Amino acid sequence: MLAHKLQCCLGVAAMSLLSGDAVSSNPGRGVEVEGVCSGRVGMEGGMGSTFGAESMLLAKSMTLVRSRAGLQVNSLAEPLWGLLPETHGDPVAFEKKIELVARDRVTRAQRGDSDTGGGSLAEVVSKILAIIEGEIKHDIASAHKEDQGEVLRHIGYIKECKQHDLDNYTEVIEQGMNHARELEAKHTNCIFVQQVLKGDSEEACRQTHQWLSKGSSGLGCALGDSTTPSDLKAHIDCVAGDLDEAHLFLDEARSLHGRCENRSATFSARIQECNGLEDEHRHAHCSVEAQIRTQCNNYGSCRVRETSRYTDVKAQVEVAEIARKHQAVAVEKIRCFLTNVLGVNYTVLAETGEARMAACSALLGENASAMYVIDYPEPPLLEGCPWKLWLNDTGVDCEIATKPAPAPNAGQRPLPAPTAAPTPAPTPAPTPAPTPV
Repeated sequence: MLAHKLQCCLGVAAMSLLSGDAVSSNPGRGVEVEGVCSGRVGMEGGMGSTFGAESMLLAKSMTLVRSRAGLQVNSLAEPLWGLLPETHGDPVAFEKKIELVARDRVTRAQRGDSDTGGGSLAEVVSKILAIIEGEIKHDIASAHKEDQGEVLRHIGYIKECKQHDLDNYTEVIEQGMNHARELEAKHTNCIFVQQVLKGDSEEACRQTHQWLSKGSSGLGCALGDSTTPSDLKAHIDCVAGDLDEAHLFLDEARSLHGRCENRSATFSARIQECNGLEDEHRHAHCSVEAQIRTQCNNYGSCRVRETSRYTDVKAQVEVAEIARKHQAVAVEKIRCFLTNVLGVNYTVLAETGEARMAACSALLGENASAMYVIDYPEPPLLEGCPWKLWLNDTGVDCEIATKPAPAPNAGQRPLPAPTAAPTPAPTPAPTPAPTPV
């Protein structure tokens, strides 16, 4: 309904200006026009033969008013489609159309023609201005608000990359880091104890070896340099064949060897425990590293994607922004022509018409266009991976995680292979010394 009223208003105005047909001079015609503009005549049987053809032709100018102000073309009635000029929507062409209508009125005023518009013309101009100030400016402002919102939404999408891919994982990654650090501390402590046990084991076995080297040198059993529990036991067994089981030497040797063997077993068990902790630490450390790489890569990919989308949206909005500023300037010129030319009587226009036309044509509409400036925030800076130090830790080899799964128990370091006890050579019976006669 508002669209038809706008078309009708300009139709009446243009008809009064171009044809000199005074609506006010024909009361019946005035009622008919008022009925058409208020939407009543169409419901009561049509616009009438005297108004229909002229109205349809002159409504073409109102179509340009609506187009220049940014309203959708499809809001017009279907019969008007064919009347739209090829230059529909072109600000320059539109302004020329309005200027021609205003120029015609100034020319008539300067020529001394009778001003037949009367009160009806002022009323129609007032209605058009009300529509411009209301519906048209509202549509322009709504489009501006929507575009500004679209820009800010895409800036928000870029910001969400950090929130979604980094910030949301801070807690779980920190927990994984702390767990890995705990395991590292346990492994470090285990290695320290392992070194102490190694020293104890080596010292116990060295003392056993030293004891055997002193007491069995003349018994025919080769001791060698080995201090492993198995080699030391083999030597004790060899010596035992030549000595009484209750011999004090054997008792001490076996006591020392027992301590050597126990401490060596404790040391070996500690090796396996430390190896297990090392594997647990590596697994925890590398799991955290894998998640860090995933999240930081996801953040980088998200930011590239959303920044590219923002760039595309910004380019599209910039085009719409420029067009909208032209629309705002056009609205200012339309208002100027309607108020300062079409809404002024011939007496005034005869003296100041040219100046008024020049002033309207020269309008730049800086204030109007400034109202529709779009703010384009700079995208947030690219964040570095917040856990980069963890990735740079070279103390753990995470390449193992990419190798084929090891066989069962393959992750544990094997115990040193026990040295096989040498088969003791039979001790020859001593040749008895000849008994002197």
